[in-house]
Amino acid sequence: MRQTLEPHGVVTVDARFRESDNPDAWLGRRSFLAAVEAYFADDPMHGWEPRAAVVERFLDALDDGMAVCTGGRALAAVYADLVGVDAWVLWQSLSMPDVLAVGGASVASTS
Repeated sequence: MRQTLEPHGVVTVDARFRESDNPDAWLGRRSFLAAVEAYFADDPMHGWEPRAAVVERFLDALDDGMAVCTGGRALAAVYADLVGVDAWVLWQSLSMPDVLAVGGASVASTS
């Protein structure tokens, strides 16, 4: 993901902005879409990082004027909590890659 931002300036990597942690244990047990839907309903599969933990580490690291590049589940979880939308619906609507912006009362998407 670093390559996505490098053409636009200096990139600093902060591990708090990583995708949500999850083992490959869901393989063969649930479809990926079902696993992600359950994750956003706060019913993650065993070993998946809780959504609240992802949101907490993101919000702890955010600064005004910052651009963050990360995976889709983490982005949808944090953005949904910030602006009050359904994370599952948002995640399904993302194009990969996508950009979501939050600033004051404004929200924008490039998709």
